Amino acid sequence: MKYILIIIILICATTSGFAQQPLSVDSLRKRQISMQRIQPAKNKTYRDLLEALATPDSVYRLDLGRKKLTEIPVDITKFPNLEILMLDNNKITEIPATVTSLPNLKQLTIRYNEISTIPSAIGSLKQLQMLDLSNNKITIIPSEIGKLEMLERLSLSNNEITAIPTELSKNTKLQQLNLENNQIMAIPPAILKMEDLSNIDLSNNQIEIVPPEIEGLKNLRSLQLGNNKLKTLPNEIGNLTRLDRIELKENQLLRVPGTFGNLTALRTLDLTGNPLVDLPIPELAKIPNLRSLLIGNGIKVQRTPPSQVRQTPEINRERVKSK
Repeated sequence: MKYILIIIILICATTSGFAQQPLSVDSLRKRQISMQRIQPAKNKTYRDLLEALATPDSVYRLDLGRKKLTEIPVDITKFPNLEILMLDNNKITEIPATVTSLPNLKQLTIRYNEISTIPSAIGSLKQLQMLDLSNNKITIIPSEIGKLEMLERLSLSNNEITAIPTELSKNTKLQQLNLENNQIMAIPPAILKMEDLSNIDLSNNQIEIVPPEIEGLKNLRSLQLGNNKLKTLPNEIGNLTRLDRIELKENQLLRVPGTFGNLTALRTLDLTGNPLVDLPIPELAKIPNLRSLLIGNGIKVQRTPPSQVRQTPEINRERVKSK
């Protein structure tokens, strides 16, 4: 019995030793090829539908831009792992339910098409992180947009949108919002409490008022409101201490709040094309990082006393530019 136990121990030790031996180069290559077959490269972009259909489980990125499509192919439902779908520069008129049934879709871009409606079923894309429907004919943002819990970037610029739904405030992970060049008339106070928003572009709209709730955008770095109908600005903008850039050109502003002096991270302030009568120069001079101050012709500015100028950082202004 003792000899049998010794033999068993020797066999186990020998087997363990073989298991610990390093793999040969050929073995490593075979294992690498096997892993590549099991886990297809996600960075490959398929640009031909027929090629993609040959290996549907391997398709993660599909670009069907500039294919003269008038509708989105039904065959896209055959790609269960599809994460990125690009359909730019076609003549597509609608987003069918087939798109909203893709469970793993993370990025959807359908720019420069003829889409007029965003379907309510868009809210079923629970993994969607980026949605870009710029340069279409969209008039309404459906309330279901608020169901996109993972959404980080939303671009609907160059459309015909008239209102921002309050449900957008439910997209708590949203960081970039681009609604430039629409027909939007108001900013809902609810969306001004989205603390993760870092970039907002609402230029070229019909906005008349900036609500004081804007102070809720704690991480905002870029605010673009050029080419609107703004006459005043709330003092609460001065609480956005992470702002790096403010664009307010071509509005109807007579003055800006002195609280702008609290914007210590501000580098660029564009006020060209406004009927300004004065500027709070002493407050603006306190901004340590301000490098570009763009203003218009024919304004009266409050001069900074020489003693105060010496005590504050110099502003390197790109001075008055003619319109």
